[in-house]
Amino acid sequence: MGIQPRIELEYPYGRMEAGLRLLFAVLLSSLYLFLAFRTVAYLFHIGFITAFLLLLAFTLPYRMLRFRQMMRVVKVGNEYRKERIGGYVELFRYLVYLLLPLLIFPLLDPAFALGCLIGYFSSISFSDVFFYLYVRRVESRYNGVLKAFIEPSDKPGRYIWGLRLHSQGVVDER
Repeated sequence: MGIQPRIELEYPYGRMEAGLRLLFAVLLSSLYLFLAFRTVAYLFHIGFITAFLLLLAFTLPYRMLRFRQMMRVVKVGNEYRKERIGGYVELFRYLVYLLLPLLIFPLLDPAFALGCLIGYFSSISFSDVFFYLYVRRVESRYNGVLKAFIEPSDKPGRYIWGLRLHSQGVVDER
């Protein structure tokens, strides 16, 4: 078995995906505003505002702190590496993140649950856009481009995920 290549992608994602996430966030917020002026259920507003503010207040700082920790390693060694579990375990984790918010409908008032659901997805989208802008600002500070990479691990069912800083104007052959 030969050496398998490293797959590199723009970190956290490209400009087109950032634009799509911003569009999704604006559309969700517009949907909220449309529904907000057509409902008298105050629980809908409380659900949206609570979910939006709480998730934005926790997800964005968490992602920024985690990113700062990765950048400390990147500044010293020019590369951050972490072994992750792949396959069905990772697929299950993403499905839980996607489907878990839908489980609140049988448990809570439908207007409150709908407000929470719209607030959840809207805050995640805005958090993604703000994080993208933060990463681009850090890149400009270091005059480089951050690339995330994936490469195979020696252990079965695992892979290496990493972050690497490429200097502007310098072609890195690795």
